[in-house]
Amino acid sequence: MSVQAEIEKYLQPILKEHELELVELNLTRGKKSRVQVYVWKQDGVLIDLCTKVSRQLADVLDRKDLIPGAYRLEVSSPGLDRPLKTKRDFEQRMGEKIKIERKVNDKTQRIRGLIHQIGDTSVTLQADDEDYEVVPFSEIILAKIIIEI
Repeated sequence: MSVQAEIEKYLQPILKEHELELVELNLTRGKKSRVQVYVWKQDGVLIDLCTKVSRQLADVLDRKDLIPGAYRLEVSSPGLDRPLKTKRDFEQRMGEKIKIERKVNDKTQRIRGLIHQIGDTSVTLQADDEDYEVVPFSEIILAKIIIEI
């Protein structure tokens, strides 16, 4: 099992305790390694919750000695405009306006619309002109919520 997979194994119960979902976990090795944890919760993630998770995870990392030497641990929320990566990400944003960059025949296509429907292998967007566009997840390079101010 990789070190990153071990960190995630120990992180999951901590996240469950605080009703958080893991968005992304990055481990960068070097003179001073860095562990970046991005968490999400439907009603938002406050800094004090990130601090609690950070302390709990640091205790585990130190006790298990998963990262030799000095390391920096960062726990944060990815923000409102975080990329949508999984089917679940799209499901949680049903009805919201998003932008997608997709690769079709070696060309990049940009699409905007409301998330209308989510299938096993694709998302369907409804454009402003009521047209529907089915986008296979396999073609998506980047998908983000459009934040309108």
